[in-house]
Amino acid sequence: MMSYMVDVGGITVRRAKGELPSDMRTFVEEARYGTILVTFGAAVSTLPTTLVQKFVSAFRRLDGYSIVWRLNNTYNIELPDNVMTSHWLPQNDLLAHPSVKLFITHCGNNGQFEAVYHGVPMIGFPVSFFNDHIHNARRLVHKGYGLSMDLLHFTADQLVDNIHKVLEDKSYKQRVMKASEILRTQAQSPVERATFWIEHVCQFGGDHLRSAGDDLPLYSYFMLDVLGVLVGTLLLAVYLLLKFSTFAKRAFRSKQRVATKPSKCD
Repeated sequence: MMSYMVDVGGITVRRAKGELPSDMRTFVEEARYGTILVTFGAAVSTLPTTLVQKFVSAFRRLDGYSIVWRLNNTYNIELPDNVMTSHWLPQNDLLAHPSVKLFITHCGNNGQFEAVYHGVPMIGFPVSFFNDHIHNARRLVHKGYGLSMDLLHFTADQLVDNIHKVLEDKSYKQRVMKASEILRTQAQSPVERATFWIEHVCQFGGDHLRSAGDDLPLYSYFMLDVLGVLVGTLLLAVYLLLKFSTFAKRAFRSKQRVATKPSKCD
């Protein structure tokens, strides 16, 4: 992070701004154990039949849970009664609802920040052709916010097992709730921080924020001069050590020859 870089991670997160659609709110609040939100981002609303069937097979076994799924069911696959699909979902408002216990996500950065902000554990299915998704999936596992699965090679049994694991192991909820509290108690929200620095640069310019490294020659920026001194010192030390070893060896051999030379009396 250079001096002119400002971290505004989570700039899209916010408190719930409105009521859910009436049918969706009723569906969510009538869940006996809670609701699972499933969405693979704005760019993916249609999934291959084989994937939809695996998800449906898993969701059918989640008795007592409601599933809200952003899906365009173009193949008219029969869905269980505990699944509601829609072409569009108010993702942030759903994550803010206390009934939502789990977020199944493609690991987009904005959605992950929203889940952390609202304290919802996750199961990630990173989409490999988006560069940040794999990193985000590894991050949520590393932080203990949830689990990651392979979208192309998972089974319905594995998904059901992982859903129960995340829902029943309270450590996932505890860790993501702690992260939520940290995110909410910053001195400035990401939007406020971004706004402040934009206005600051508009008023004063950015020259005073430039790193001194911008004005250094390349060899100095990469400390090649320092590295050269260190390497030169090391080579000199090795050279002197070899010279000393050679001198000591010759001196030892000369002394040995003198010691073994027969005397004239003999």
